[in-house]
Amino acid sequence: MHKSKYLPIDQVMKMIKGEFQTIRQYRDYVIENGLIEQGFPKDPHVTYTWQYPGVDTFLGNPEGTYKAWQIKDIKNRKIWKIAASTRREPKKTKPKPVANLHPIISKMSLIEAYRVLLDRNINIANLIEIFADIEHTKEETQELLNLIIEHSKRKDRVKV
Repeated sequence: MHKSKYLPIDQVMKMIKGEFQTIRQYRDYVIENGLIEQGFPKDPHVTYTWQYPGVDTFLGNPEGTYKAWQIKDIKNRKIWKIAASTRREPKKTKPKPVANLHPIISKMSLIEAYRVLLDRNINIANLIEIFADIEHTKEETQELLNLIIEHSKRKDRVKV
């Protein structure tokens, strides 16, 4: 007859009676303490297939202990998910206007800088985002809009 490398189920059940609430706790303990080599299965429901009496009986707990733990765990997960989904994003602060530009840029007007960016095929949405971060006069705003319109009408621009 083939001798199993695992202890008989009744012997394991006597040794662990009331020590664990869940199979995960049992499994983690068995693995962390190297008890597999001593005959404790990490997955008793697989090892003892037909003999396995269910979680509560195997762990030596009153009937319904595991189910109550599962319900509590599910409620905790739902509460956590709700809390995580309603977590507020940190308040976005608008960056301060750029006062000291790079010396090369400061020699040209902002509109010239935008023209260079457009000529290098910067995405217009990115250009508008840059524009929003810098203080402008109404005239500069109108000039940029005209520049974008002019640029979008150009036939020689390369689409990337």
